[in-house]
Amino acid sequence: MSEKQAADISIFGHKFTMKGGDTAYMRELARRVDERMKEVAKPGEPIHRVAILTALLLMDEITKARRSLDAERQRIDQASRSVAQLDLKLQAVLAEGMQAPPPGPELVMEEQPEVLDMQDRVRDLFDDGSQG
Repeated sequence: MSEKQAADISIFGHKFTMKGGDTAYMRELARRVDERMKEVAKPGEPIHRVAILTALLLMDEITKARRSLDAERQRIDQASRSVAQLDLKLQAVLAEGMQAPPPGPELVMEEQPEVLDMQDRVRDLFDDGSQG
């Protein structure tokens, strides 16, 4: 287990020492909380009131972010289910296409001799053009 590191921070004029794994992250969080408290504060307002209002604003942001994340997860889950259904349909179509054709009446083509009207052809060949 890694040793916790200490970070000195200041929030709304109050000094604190925080212990954790990433001092840069802790300082960033403290800076952001301090910034929000200064945005919320009105001159002469008690610090506990500023802290409570800031906590409510931050919780509102967290709740909205979680709802958005949940909605996105649901959208992704639905898309995944749709893809799975399409994949099953595609697999069925491919499997069907790989099967031998179903047994049925076999088509047989018989060769038919050409029928010629020889009488008319012979007449045409020897006809000298005089009909009569």
